Amino acid sequence: MKKINRKKFIIFVVVPLLMIIVLSYHNVQKKVSNEDIKYINIYLKDINKNTLASQLSYEEQVNLIKSVQFNVLHTSPSGDGIPMDHERRPKDLYESGQGLCFDRSFVMELIFQHLGFETRHVCLFKDCPEKSTFIELTSENTENHAISEIKTKKGWLIVDSNDEWVGIDDHNAPISMDKISNSISNIAWKTKPPGYFYTNKNHYIYGLYSRHGRFYKPYDFIPDYNINELLSNLN
Repeated sequence: MKKINRKKFIIFVVVPLLMIIVLSYHNVQKKVSNEDIKYINIYLKDINKNTLASQLSYEEQVNLIKSVQFNVLHTSPSGDGIPMDHERRPKDLYESGQGLCFDRSFVMELIFQHLGFETRHVCLFKDCPEKSTFIELTSENTENHAISEIKTKKGWLIVDSNDEWVGIDDHNAPISMDKISNSISNIAWKTKPPGYFYTNKNHYIYGLYSRHGRFYKPYDFIPDYNINELLSNLN
């Protein structure tokens, strides 16, 4: 039996292994902990949380999603965001008493997961025709917004993190960012969308939680992301 070449071993075994370790180390953890559940129950104080999402009709799912959104927005209204280099779990948002879009969207996703929904995080960037896409996505001056998409029985549904608004058209069908990008001017909304990002051309990335890496541990220069959600961009 031939001994494996050292150089090949490094290239095909060591390097991929190190990449996996680095990717896993910086992956945003969305597993709901016991402490998360304690504070999630506070946000769900007046909501029936004993029925899993899969057991509800589409209409019941939408009503539940709206109720969760309402409670989070009113319990933790817009204000100063949770500081960088700090945990931003349900406990942190609740004790802060206020937050920004990237704080509330993450907490809502944990709540929805606890209720049995599949979720994915969405980072939106304003399109600036005078700039290249690379500059838009890397510049701190590019206007951006963090929202969530929740998978219902009829498809992915946008849930805003600043306003009491979800993406539903006049046929009561759920709308995702993918659908917006494919027919932005042809959507007849049930309720008029808030702000720029739902009615104008923009860039969106599933699974990107920050470009600077300081919202989630280990708080370094590598962007915060969730690997499984990043793969949604390939669909």
